[in-house]
Amino acid sequence: MDKAQKTIYDFWNSEKRLYLYLIVVSFLTLISLRNITTYAPESTYYPEERIDSPSIIPILIVQIVIVTGILIAVFKLIKIKLVALLFELFIVLFPTSMFFFLIFIPYGFNEETALLSAVGITIILFFAKQKYQNIKDFLAITASVGISALMIMTFSDFVIILIAVMLFFYDIFAVFISKHMVFFARNIVKHNLPMTVTTYVPVAGGEAETHLTMNKTEEKGIETKELEKKSEPKKALARLDLGTGDLIMFSVLSVVNANLGGFLAYIGSLMFGLISVRYMLDYVLARKLVFPALVAIVPPMILIYLAIVIARTAVGG
Repeated sequence: MDKAQKTIYDFWNSEKRLYLYLIVVSFLTLISLRNITTYAPESTYYPEERIDSPSIIPILIVQIVIVTGILIAVFKLIKIKLVALLFELFIVLFPTSMFFFLIFIPYGFNEETALLSAVGITIILFFAKQKYQNIKDFLAITASVGISALMIMTFSDFVIILIAVMLFFYDIFAVFISKHMVFFARNIVKHNLPMTVTTYVPVAGGEAETHLTMNKTEEKGIETKELEKKSEPKKALARLDLGTGDLIMFSVLSVVNANLGGFLAYIGSLMFGLISVRYMLDYVLARKLVFPALVAIVPPMILIYLAIVIARTAVGG
């Protein structure tokens, strides 16, 4: 392996891969929204106006409780092959199709053709994933972009901030109190479902490796050789996952800040969001635990949002 290959390998097998995924989802969400607002502003799939009432939050809470119950039931039955396949198809079909639909719009496709093409490609990728498991991350990314774009088209910036706060507390409750998110995570990893993106990070662990080293010594012109045993800690690979919900909220909040504050606000959101995620991943690797990633993602994004609102208010913008 030459130096360039080693650099790529080290990058891909590190937490930097997750940072790249976060940036890619955010950027593709920007592109997708630009496509539909520029090339298909009158699309039947584009809401006439965004939901701006906080009264939607209790409805969303009820929906989250219902979905949580459904997921618990599904994961209890997921050992059944047909259930696993149908569930996997369900979680990728709509959001990934939405992604490809938004990508196709600028290239002269009418809505029906774009939608049918998007659904067709999604189904092909779904079946390809059954044989080539590495497609999992690609499906998770495209699904995250589709849902991110849909959220921004559906809800006002203010409502999105309220949703982020709600999910912040839900994530803490689901991981540390009810622990059902830990149950979800184990099943998602076990069945390699496209609901997370994954990297593997080398860490010290496991049994020590013993190496025999030949030492040469020379005394009074006589050379002697002897074997010396050396023990070194064995490197293990620790799996790191970020859920699609984490990708979505990182993307949605960074794009909201970009729409409100422009390019610098977008770069600031990415930068501070990634720094916060980095410290979280260091903590997770050190403690070897499941941690609610929205605890790291939501606060810096909302702080930037509030700073932009205050600045615009101060200058009368």
